[in-house]
Amino acid sequence: MPEAQDKVDGGVGLNSPHRVYHGADEVGEIERINAADITQEDFEKKYINRGMPVVISGAMDEWPAFKEGDRKWTLGFFKERYGDVKCPVDTSGKKELMSLAAYIDQFEQ
Repeated sequence: MPEAQDKVDGGVGLNSPHRVYHGADEVGEIERINAADITQEDFEKKYINRGMPVVISGAMDEWPAFKEGDRKWTLGFFKERYGDVKCPVDTSGKKELMSLAAYIDQFEQ
């Protein structure tokens, strides 16, 4: 297995503050973290400054659009608020304009 240092530009070691990380860890896995478990400062040090990819979960848990029990962006919300808006849709290879309400009704069936 190639050394982790091989993934870094210019052969600079992993402890250098000037490295550019190219992807996953030594076994090809991209790290996954929960947004609530890391501070902005630690996130910048560990991922941003190193150019290291990471999958972040839970970052939108408190957004009103997504918050459980208070979820705002539902199909019903869009149907009620924007149901009359005409949208281009492709139904069985045929393009047509359809109200968002009609499209949501079709989608829910």
